[in-house]
Amino acid sequence: MWRIGGVVVLSLVACKGPKPAQTGPAASGEPASATASTASAHAAPSDTGSHADPEPATTGAAHTGRPSTDELRTILQLVLDDSELDGYLHLGSPDRFPLKIAGEGLPDGLVKATKPVVVVTAPAADAPVVVFTEIDASADRATVRYRFGAENIRGTATLEKSARGWQLVQSRIIER
Repeated sequence: MWRIGGVVVLSLVACKGPKPAQTGPAASGEPASATASTASAHAAPSDTGSHADPEPATTGAAHTGRPSTDELRTILQLVLDDSELDGYLHLGSPDRFPLKIAGEGLPDGLVKATKPVVVVTAPAADAPVVVFTEIDASADRATVRYRFGAENIRGTATLEKSARGWQLVQSRIIER
């Protein structure tokens, strides 16, 4: 009997205890889109255009969800580590390393190829800078849209959070 109790205790400890009761829109039955309309105070307005184009017409990242700084760092790090994106970055070329990024409200501590990334403001359209144009995150799903003008690409990354943490589940890059 004790052995079963020990397993339960270990499960609770490993999972950081039981989940608290759900409150807010999800508990009240409101659709997730009701919470997605909450924007951070520093967010740029988001274009509500077609989902066929992976980038709305914004210059900075529009945050339509409110992930914590640590979660945002994890989400963006997974996007930067995407092997599909690596093929376009050409970090060995002049002016490409360390990687430069731009967007609104980006967390510090992001790394690419062992060096911290450099956050820049207002890059030229053809600059070798990954510009995060939209970050839409909820408690368990995130969509990140970006562009990389030096290679004339636009990308969309979809991430999901599971018991193992955030994972990149889909990546789509379009060459223009």
